[in-house]
Amino acid sequence: MKLSEIISRLEEKFPRQNAESWDNVGLLIGNREKEIKKIQISLDVTMRVIENAVENNVDLIISHHPFIFSPIKDINNDSVIGRKILKLIENKIAVYSLHTNLDSTMLGLNDLIGEKLGFVNGKIIDSVKENFYRGEFYSDNREKAEEELQKENISFKTEFHGEETKFIFVHKKEKVYSILEKLNRKSLIQGEYFIFELENKYTESGIGRVYSLDKKENLLDVIKDIKEKLNLENAVISGYDIEKAVIKKIAVVNGAGSSYWKKAKRMGADLLITGDLKYHEALDAKEEGMYILDVGHYESEHFFNILIGKILAELSGVEYFIYNDEPVLKRI
Repeated sequence: MKLSEIISRLEEKFPRQNAESWDNVGLLIGNREKEIKKIQISLDVTMRVIENAVENNVDLIISHHPFIFSPIKDINNDSVIGRKILKLIENKIAVYSLHTNLDSTMLGLNDLIGEKLGFVNGKIIDSVKENFYRGEFYSDNREKAEEELQKENISFKTEFHGEETKFIFVHKKEKVYSILEKLNRKSLIQGEYFIFELENKYTESGIGRVYSLDKKENLLDVIKDIKEKLNLENAVISGYDIEKAVIKKIAVVNGAGSSYWKKAKRMGADLLITGDLKYHEALDAKEEGMYILDVGHYESEHFFNILIGKILAELSGVEYFIYNDEPVLKRI
């Protein structure tokens, strides 16, 4: 299967536009026309991860964390980032990353960790709404146009007008433009194509979720349950009078999410579960009566492969496996 088709399936589920503005998601290295047979799913793109991909004749690494963030002025073997890029290119291994778009999208990583913890009906902490658009075009090659839309996993309606067929489909703005431009380049559109914004139809995404418990629970009991469900030996908690604390609402932000504690508190959360807790944020939250539980960055995200695996399992002719380097931080 071509890399472009795999990317289309991934972005259908986890659109790139759902990523934060500072993020660097998508195809970081590779040729979209390359045939992909073997895929490695890895949280980070470390040198160990790359070496494992080389040893196993991998064509594509799908990661959660992008290994290229800042602009690069040169690519050589003087730096780790340079050596990684060179090794990937020399071995013709593509890298595609889904980061905050995977976190934010409904049924993405934020929702998955909530599900693993037994929480339901989460409300988005930092919400972003995006309208749907309708695309319309005419084609005199109905079968080929249908085939292309099916490749993009797009639902569509058709109307017959003599020798031409009118196609109508609905999706997010970026996806509608992308598909129409692609069809136009392949000479499958007769005349002009049309795009219309739809009123009162939108999709919602955003960082973090807030969940309400059925009843107030002792904080230490909740922490014990969380540690068991995430298979943690220990965790870090901040807040006053932890032994006496009871909670009713819990916020969850996978990865480094302690900066969201104020928004979570405004939504009524008593406890924020996240990773990479910073001292001064913990101190401020503590004095405001907010508890923050640091379960670890790696520990809150390494199971992202579940989401990617569900998509790849539906693809024919593609083999995939999971390989993660060891956690960056260890508690001893």
